[in-house]
Amino acid sequence: ILPPPASPVFIYATFFQTTTATQDVVVTDSEAPNLTAADVTLTLDASGSATLSEGTATDNCTALPAITYSRSATFTCADLASSPISVTVTATDDANNIDQATINVTVVDNTAPTITPAADVAVNNDAGNCSASVAITAPTVSDNCSTTLSYSMSGATTVASTTGAVETYTFPVGTTTITYSV
Repeated sequence: ILPPPASPVFIYATFFQTTTATQDVVVTDSEAPNLTAADVTLTLDASGSATLSEGTATDNCTALPAITYSRSATFTCADLASSPISVTVTATDDANNIDQATINVTVVDNTAPTITPAADVAVNNDAGNCSASVAITAPTVSDNCSTTLSYSMSGATTVASTTGAVETYTFPVGTTTITYSV
């Protein structure tokens, strides 16, 4: 037998059983961004293209919602014939909520073509004729969009507007003025 302790001794017993459970709280962004987009006119640059950048959006959760278009944002000379073009602008936030607007894009080409004719030509008449067959050097033409060269003649020779370059032509004696247009 053991002697009694000098101080009281307390013995504690804990009989706790624990169980854990989790609960998820999911907050979903269901609010669409607010898109602002308006009809726009794009002017083609020296290379014949312009880029659409119309549309801004704000959103409750996404700092900069993505702006996309229903077609390529690059417009070219090929779009001149079908202008104005209907484009759907879409703003998408990080939760894939969208807002859309349809705008008209008008494409214009304000870059004038340039024509640089060759030097004036002075020749004698062909032997035995009152005219001369002359090879005409085509003018240098440039434009940001494709060009169609045409010419007309006035003076000693009269020719109505004709598509293409003059090339070789038989001119009567006198002065003929060739007028080019693009």
